Amino acid sequence: MHSSKIFAGIDIGGTFTKLGIVSRNKVIARKIVKSPTTLIEFFELFNKIKNDYEFTTLGLGIPGIIDHKNMIMKYASPSLGFLNGITIKDKIEGITGTEVYITNDANIVTIGEMIYGAGKGINSAICLTLGTGIGGGLFYKDKLLIGDNGFAAEFGHINVVENGSTCSCGKRKGCVENYFSISGISNLVKEIKGKEYPMEEILKMARNGDNDILQALSNVSFLLGKAIGAILLVIDINTIILAGGLSRFFPYIKNDIIRGIKNYCYTADYANIVIKQSELLENAGILGAAYLAKTKGEILY
Repeated sequence: MHSSKIFAGIDIGGTFTKLGIVSRNKVIARKIVKSPTTLIEFFELFNKIKNDYEFTTLGLGIPGIIDHKNMIMKYASPSLGFLNGITIKDKIEGITGTEVYITNDANIVTIGEMIYGAGKGINSAICLTLGTGIGGGLFYKDKLLIGDNGFAAEFGHINVVENGSTCSCGKRKGCVENYFSISGISNLVKEIKGKEYPMEEILKMARNGDNDILQALSNVSFLLGKAIGAILLVIDINTIILAGGLSRFFPYIKNDIIRGIKNYCYTADYANIVIKQSELLENAGILGAAYLAKTKGEILY
Protein backbone atom coordinates (compact mmCIF):
# COMPACT_ATOMS: atom_id res chain seq x y z
CA MET A 1 0.00 0.00 0.00
CA HIS A 2 1.77 3.15 -1.23
CA SER A 3 1.88 5.97 1.30
CA SER A 4 1.12 8.61 -1.37
CA LYS A 5 -2.42 7.27 -1.50
CA ILE A 6 -3.06 7.47 2.23
CA PHE A 7 -4.91 10.47 3.64
CA ALA A 8 -5.85 11.43 7.18
CA GLY A 9 -9.28 12.87 7.92
CA ILE A 10 -10.27 14.47 11.22
CA ASP A 11 -13.83 15.49 12.08
CA ILE A 12 -13.90 17.59 15.25
CA GLY A 13 -17.27 17.75 17.00
CA GLY A 14 -18.56 19.48 20.10
CA THR A 15 -18.28 16.31 22.20
CA PHE A 16 -16.37 13.71 20.19
CA THR A 17 -13.73 13.80 17.50
CA LYS A 18 -13.36 11.18 14.78
CA LEU A 19 -9.89 10.48 13.45
CA GLY A 20 -9.50 8.26 10.40
CA ILE A 21 -7.13 7.05 7.72
CA VAL A 22 -8.43 6.65 4.19
CA SER A 23 -6.90 4.60 1.38
CA ARG A 24 -8.50 3.69 -1.94
CA ASN A 25 -11.65 5.58 -0.88
CA LYS A 26 -12.15 3.42 2.21
CA VAL A 27 -11.68 4.13 5.91
CA ILE A 28 -8.97 1.66 6.89
CA ALA A 29 -8.53 2.88 10.47
CA ARG A 30 -10.74 4.94 12.75
CA LYS A 31 -10.65 6.17 16.30
CA ILE A 32 -13.17 8.24 18.26
CA VAL A 33 -11.84 10.37 21.11
CA LYS A 34 -13.22 13.14 23.31
CA SER A 35 -13.00 16.53 21.66
CA PRO A 36 -10.33 18.92 22.92
CA THR A 37 -11.24 21.44 25.59
CA THR A 38 -8.01 23.47 25.52
CA LEU A 39 -5.55 24.64 22.87
CA ILE A 40 -2.94 22.19 24.18
CA GLU A 41 -5.37 19.28 23.80
CA PHE A 42 -6.28 20.48 20.30
CA PHE A 43 -2.73 20.36 19.01
CA GLU A 44 -2.11 17.08 20.84
CA LEU A 45 -4.66 15.47 18.49
CA PHE A 46 -2.25 15.96 15.62
CA ASN A 47 0.71 14.59 17.54
CA LYS A 48 -1.43 11.54 18.25
CA ILE A 49 -2.46 10.87 14.67
CA LYS A 50 1.10 11.48 13.45
CA ASN A 51 2.50 8.98 15.96
CA ASP A 52 -0.18 6.34 15.33
CA TYR A 53 -0.50 6.40 11.52
CA GLU A 54 1.37 7.03 8.29
CA PHE A 55 -0.17 9.50 5.84
CA THR A 56 0.94 12.20 3.41
CA THR A 57 -1.85 14.82 3.57
CA LEU A 58 -4.40 15.71 6.24
CA GLY A 59 -7.91 17.14 5.97
CA LEU A 60 -9.70 18.70 8.92
CA GLY A 61 -13.24 19.81 9.70
CA ILE A 62 -13.91 22.21 12.60
CA PRO A 63 -17.33 23.51 13.68
CA GLY A 64 -17.51 27.24 13.14
CA ILE A 65 -16.67 29.86 10.55
CA ILE A 66 -13.19 29.87 9.04
CA ASP A 67 -11.32 32.54 7.13
CA HIS A 68 -10.22 30.17 4.35
CA LYS A 69 -7.90 32.71 2.76
CA ASN A 70 -5.77 33.27 5.87
CA MET A 71 -6.67 29.98 7.61
CA ILE A 72 -7.77 31.72 10.78
CA MET A 73 -10.64 30.50 12.95
CA LYS A 74 -13.08 33.41 13.04
CA TYR A 75 -15.96 32.02 15.10
CA ALA A 76 -15.53 28.53 16.51
CA SER A 77 -18.42 26.77 18.19
CA PRO A 78 -18.59 27.73 21.90
CA SER A 79 -16.83 24.57 23.14
CA LEU A 80 -13.89 25.35 20.84
CA GLY A 81 -13.76 29.10 21.47
CA PHE A 82 -10.08 28.83 22.41
CA LEU A 83 -9.35 28.50 18.65
CA ASN A 84 -10.72 31.93 17.76
CA GLY A 85 -8.10 34.11 16.10
CA ILE A 86 -5.58 31.27 15.88
CA THR A 87 -3.72 30.63 12.60
CA ILE A 88 -4.13 26.89 12.84
CA LYS A 89 -2.94 25.57 9.47
CA ASP A 90 0.75 26.47 9.87
CA LYS A 91 0.89 25.13 13.42
CA ILE A 92 -0.68 21.78 12.46
CA GLU A 93 1.62 21.42 9.45
CA GLY A 94 4.56 22.03 11.77
CA ILE A 95 3.40 19.18 14.01
CA THR A 96 2.55 16.63 11.30
CA GLY A 97 5.13 17.54 8.69
CA THR A 98 2.40 17.25 6.05
CA GLU A 99 0.15 19.56 4.09
CA VAL A 100 -3.12 20.35 5.90
CA TYR A 101 -6.44 21.50 4.40
CA ILE A 102 -9.22 22.86 6.59
CA THR A 103 -12.89 23.79 6.32
CA ASN A 104 -15.87 23.57 8.67
CA ASP A 105 -17.39 20.33 9.91
CA ALA A 106 -20.62 20.54 7.89
CA ASN A 107 -18.61 21.08 4.72
CA ILE A 108 -16.58 17.91 5.15
CA VAL A 109 -19.75 15.89 5.82
CA THR A 110 -21.23 17.35 2.63
CA ILE A 111 -18.12 16.46 0.63
CA GLY A 112 -18.14 12.92 2.04
CA GLU A 113 -21.79 12.34 1.16
CA MET A 114 -21.46 13.84 -2.31
CA ILE A 115 -18.35 11.92 -3.30
CA TYR A 116 -18.96 8.59 -1.57
CA GLY A 117 -22.49 8.52 -0.12
CA ALA A 118 -26.05 9.62 -0.77
CA GLY A 119 -25.01 12.21 -3.35
CA LYS A 120 -22.62 10.04 -5.34
CA GLY A 121 -23.17 10.63 -9.05
CA ILE A 122 -25.02 13.93 -8.47
CA ASN A 123 -23.19 17.19 -9.21
CA SER A 124 -25.35 19.46 -7.03
CA ALA A 125 -27.13 19.06 -3.69
CA ILE A 126 -27.82 20.78 -0.40
CA CYS A 127 -26.71 18.90 2.72
CA LEU A 128 -28.04 19.62 6.20
CA THR A 129 -26.23 18.25 9.22
CA LEU A 130 -28.82 17.81 11.96
CA GLY A 131 -27.56 17.48 15.51
CA THR A 132 -26.65 19.87 18.31
CA GLY A 133 -27.46 22.59 15.79
CA ILE A 134 -28.04 22.67 12.05
CA GLY A 135 -25.00 22.94 9.83
CA GLY A 136 -25.03 22.94 6.08
CA GLY A 137 -23.10 22.47 2.92
CA LEU A 138 -23.88 23.71 -0.58
CA PHE A 139 -22.43 21.48 -3.28
CA TYR A 140 -22.92 23.02 -6.72
CA LYS A 141 -21.58 21.76 -10.06
CA ASP A 142 -19.01 19.48 -8.38
CA LYS A 143 -17.69 22.18 -6.03
CA LEU A 144 -18.32 22.98 -2.37
CA LEU A 145 -19.36 26.63 -2.12
CA ILE A 146 -17.78 28.41 0.85
CA GLY A 147 -18.62 32.00 -0.15
CA ASP A 148 -16.58 35.19 -0.12
CA ASN A 149 -16.24 35.28 3.68
CA GLY A 150 -16.60 31.59 4.54
CA PHE A 151 -20.19 32.09 5.72
CA ALA A 152 -21.97 30.13 3.00
CA ALA A 153 -24.61 27.56 3.98
CA GLU A 154 -25.19 28.63 7.59
CA PHE A 155 -28.70 27.24 7.17
CA GLY A 156 -29.39 26.81 10.88
CA HIS A 157 -29.93 30.53 11.28
CA ILE A 158 -32.77 30.91 8.80
CA ASN A 159 -35.76 32.42 10.60
CA VAL A 160 -38.85 30.20 10.70
CA VAL A 161 -40.79 31.64 13.66
CA GLU A 162 -41.35 35.38 13.88
CA ASN A 163 -40.32 36.64 17.33
CA GLY A 164 -39.53 33.08 18.34
CA SER A 165 -37.16 31.94 21.06
CA THR A 166 -33.64 33.36 21.18
CA CYS A 167 -31.10 31.24 19.33
CA SER A 168 -27.91 29.93 20.92
CA CYS A 169 -26.07 32.27 18.54
CA GLY A 170 -27.34 35.05 20.81
CA LYS A 171 -28.10 37.30 17.86
CA ARG A 172 -31.42 36.18 16.45
CA LYS A 173 -34.84 34.88 17.39
CA GLY A 174 -36.71 32.07 15.67
CA CYS A 175 -33.73 30.34 14.02
CA VAL A 176 -34.67 26.92 12.69
CA GLU A 177 -31.99 25.16 14.76
CA ASN A 178 -33.84 26.32 17.88
CA TYR A 179 -36.62 23.93 16.92
CA PHE A 180 -35.02 21.13 14.91
CA SER A 181 -31.98 20.21 16.98
CA ILE A 182 -31.20 17.83 19.83
CA SER A 183 -31.99 20.46 22.46
CA GLY A 184 -35.04 21.76 20.57
CA ILE A 185 -36.62 18.33 20.22
CA SER A 186 -35.64 17.33 23.77
CA ASN A 187 -37.28 20.46 25.20
CA LEU A 188 -40.43 19.92 23.15
CA VAL A 189 -40.73 16.30 24.27
CA LYS A 190 -40.16 17.36 27.89
CA GLU A 191 -43.07 19.82 27.60
CA ILE A 192 -45.31 17.07 26.21
CA LYS A 193 -44.25 14.15 28.39
CA GLY A 194 -43.32 15.99 31.58
CA LYS A 195 -39.79 14.57 31.70
CA GLU A 196 -36.60 14.60 29.69
CA TYR A 197 -35.72 11.71 27.36
CA PRO A 198 -32.50 10.94 25.49
CA MET A 199 -32.65 10.93 21.68
CA GLU A 200 -32.38 7.15 21.54
CA GLU A 201 -35.52 6.82 23.63
CA ILE A 202 -37.38 9.44 21.57
CA LEU A 203 -36.45 7.57 18.40
CA LYS A 204 -37.66 4.34 19.95
CA MET A 205 -40.99 5.96 20.88
CA ALA A 206 -41.38 7.21 17.30
CA ARG A 207 -40.74 3.70 15.98
CA ASN A 208 -43.38 2.38 18.36
CA GLY A 209 -45.94 4.83 16.98
CA ASP A 210 -46.23 7.18 19.97
CA ASN A 211 -48.70 9.81 18.70
CA ASP A 212 -47.36 12.60 20.93
CA ILE A 213 -43.83 12.08 19.66
CA LEU A 214 -44.90 11.78 16.04
CA GLN A 215 -46.91 15.01 16.29
CA ALA A 216 -43.96 16.81 17.88
CA LEU A 217 -41.66 15.62 15.09
CA SER A 218 -44.27 16.67 12.54
CA ASN A 219 -44.33 20.21 13.93
CA VAL A 220 -40.57 20.77 13.93
CA SER A 221 -40.09 18.99 10.60
CA PHE A 222 -42.58 21.39 9.04
CA LEU A 223 -40.41 24.29 10.27
CA LEU A 224 -37.31 22.60 8.84
CA GLY A 225 -39.18 22.31 5.54
CA LYS A 226 -39.89 26.06 5.62
CA ALA A 227 -36.17 26.73 6.06
CA ILE A 228 -35.33 24.43 3.16
CA GLY A 229 -37.96 26.25 1.10
CA ALA A 230 -36.16 29.53 1.78
CA ILE A 231 -32.89 27.96 0.59
CA LEU A 232 -34.53 26.68 -2.60
CA LEU A 233 -35.77 30.17 -3.48
CA VAL A 234 -32.15 31.34 -3.51
CA ILE A 235 -30.55 28.40 -5.31
CA ASP A 236 -32.60 25.99 -7.37
CA ILE A 237 -31.31 22.51 -6.47
CA ASN A 238 -33.34 19.31 -6.68
CA THR A 239 -31.64 17.16 -4.03
CA ILE A 240 -31.52 17.57 -0.25
CA ILE A 241 -29.36 15.26 1.89
CA LEU A 242 -30.04 14.96 5.61
CA ALA A 243 -27.00 13.95 7.67
CA GLY A 244 -26.01 14.08 11.33
CA GLY A 245 -27.45 12.19 14.29
CA LEU A 246 -31.03 13.41 13.84
CA SER A 247 -31.13 12.05 10.28
CA ARG A 248 -32.01 8.74 11.95
CA PHE A 249 -35.53 10.20 12.30
CA PHE A 250 -35.76 10.31 8.50
CA PRO A 251 -38.87 8.05 8.09
CA TYR A 252 -40.82 10.21 10.56
CA ILE A 253 -39.83 13.65 9.22
CA LYS A 254 -39.55 13.39 5.43
CA ASN A 255 -43.22 13.99 4.57
CA ASP A 256 -43.56 16.99 6.88
CA ILE A 257 -40.38 18.52 5.50
CA ILE A 258 -41.96 18.32 2.04
CA ARG A 259 -45.14 19.85 3.50
CA GLY A 260 -43.10 22.77 4.85
CA ILE A 261 -41.38 23.24 1.49
CA LYS A 262 -44.73 23.34 -0.32
CA ASN A 263 -46.08 25.80 2.24
CA TYR A 264 -43.18 28.20 1.78
CA CYS A 265 -42.36 28.03 -1.92
CA TYR A 266 -44.47 29.76 -4.53
CA THR A 267 -44.04 27.13 -7.24
CA ALA A 268 -45.30 23.57 -7.35
CA ASP A 269 -42.01 22.45 -8.91
CA TYR A 270 -40.50 22.03 -5.44
CA ALA A 271 -43.07 19.34 -4.62
CA ASN A 272 -40.83 16.97 -6.59
CA ILE A 273 -37.72 17.66 -4.54
CA VAL A 274 -35.66 14.57 -3.69
CA ILE A 275 -34.82 14.19 0.00
CA LYS A 276 -32.19 11.58 0.89
CA GLN A 277 -30.82 10.22 4.13
CA SER A 278 -27.09 10.07 4.84
CA GLU A 279 -25.48 6.81 3.77
CA LEU A 280 -22.12 7.26 5.50
CA LEU A 281 -23.21 8.23 9.03
CA GLU A 282 -20.12 8.26 11.30
CA ASN A 283 -17.68 8.04 8.38
CA ALA A 284 -19.02 11.01 6.39
CA GLY A 285 -16.75 13.60 7.99
CA ILE A 286 -13.64 11.42 7.87
CA LEU A 287 -14.13 10.61 4.19
CA GLY A 288 -14.94 14.21 3.35
CA ALA A 289 -11.90 15.56 5.19
CA ALA A 290 -9.68 12.99 3.49
CA TYR A 291 -11.08 13.98 0.09
CA LEU A 292 -10.45 17.63 0.91
CA ALA A 293 -6.83 16.63 1.51
CA LYS A 294 -6.73 14.48 -1.62
CA THR A 295 -7.83 17.42 -3.79
CA LYS A 296 -5.52 19.81 -1.92
CA GLY A 297 -8.49 21.99 -1.13
CA GLU A 298 -9.39 22.54 -4.79
CA ILE A 299 -12.91 21.19 -4.25
CA LEU A 300 -13.69 24.37 -2.29
CA TYR A 301 -15.07 27.28 -4.28
